[in-house]
Amino acid sequence: MSEVEVEVELTVKVPRRAGTFDYTVLPSALGYTAALPMALRVLLADDHPAMMTAVERLIAPPCEIVGRISDGTKVLDSLARLGPDVLLVDINMPGLDGLEICRRTVRAFPHVRVIVMTAEADAGLAEASRDAGATAFVAKLAAADELPAAIARVTLNR
Repeated sequence: MSEVEVEVELTVKVPRRAGTFDYTVLPSALGYTAALPMALRVLLADDHPAMMTAVERLIAPPCEIVGRISDGTKVLDSLARLGPDVLLVDINMPGLDGLEICRRTVRAFPHVRVIVMTAEADAGLAEASRDAGATAFVAKLAAADELPAAIARVTLNR
């Protein structure tokens, strides 16, 4: 008997506000172990264009990147204008730092889930992020492994 390898994609309907929300379970052969929301609107805020490009390649599709912001002072206006479900923000941003952006986002846009990303995998920064209202914290060096799962987790915990 010979072995055959098959790649499967599964879509699951999950209740969300009015209606349903689709999740695509990506094949583990591609290195994904989490379900990523389909059509989830994500705003990227990072002062490193290469990092935003890498994150975009990692999560889109199935997520829709609605904007890329490199200046912390422009994030709140972009949130109001673009209406994302998730904000992915770097801690070290020019203008306004990521923790202050997180605090203001949680107050002004309580429906937006904030994932804080940073180059420094530090327990103190993770705690400060949670205190600021972030729903997840991801170290950039581990983003390829942790970011899809973090997006799925914060979306399911709406």
